[in-house]
Amino acid sequence: MFKEPMQLGDLQPLAKGTYRSIYPMPGRDDLMIKVMHPAKPNPRKRIRNWIKGNSRNQRFRFLFREYDYYLKLKIIQEQRQEPLPVSNLMALVQTDKGLGMVVEKIGPTGEGIGKTVQSLQQSGAFSAHHLLLINRLIQQIRDWDMLVNDLNPGNIVLNERGDEDRFVIVDGFGDSSFIPIKSFVRPVNSRSLSKKFAELATFLEKSWNSEASRIE
Repeated sequence: MFKEPMQLGDLQPLAKGTYRSIYPMPGRDDLMIKVMHPAKPNPRKRIRNWIKGNSRNQRFRFLFREYDYYLKLKIIQEQRQEPLPVSNLMALVQTDKGLGMVVEKIGPTGEGIGKTVQSLQQSGAFSAHHLLLINRLIQQIRDWDMLVNDLNPGNIVLNERGDEDRFVIVDGFGDSSFIPIKSFVRPVNSRSLSKKFAELATFLEKSWNSEASRIE
């Protein structure tokens, strides 16, 4: 299905993160490619630098965990018969810019990426309807007992393609900790989620109701 290595050429990234950049998928409007940045040694962590430099498994550890957790979410989706709260992960491909992950594009058709909670809030377009959708996502995260490593408002994108608008997490799901305690100790994960929800509420200039588990 995909040629290797895939030629991204002079395409400009749609967005950039700490570990990866997002590129449009040549010839496809419904897919994007996340390309890993070259590893940058941390001068304060010499042992970890040596391990990552001499072990490909360690370098791509977060990719293994991301795919593993995505598969677990797909099993939950089959059991609950609900929309997936994260973007779909497709395949790993070699590109002329490095190892790439083909992912579902969330948002509108055409160029660009979807509206994030961050962009909606910063533009003043975040509405009561969007707040309702955010609280639905929060409820789903709770119901599925999800592991969310980073609930950055830039990682939550509005999906306007289906029958009903909904917010989807496009990055930062799963537990990327070196020792994944949240994966095994549910109260630890619950406290972590509450903290992230409260931080999201602060960004939206609203309050977090911990008893009702919603942003108000």
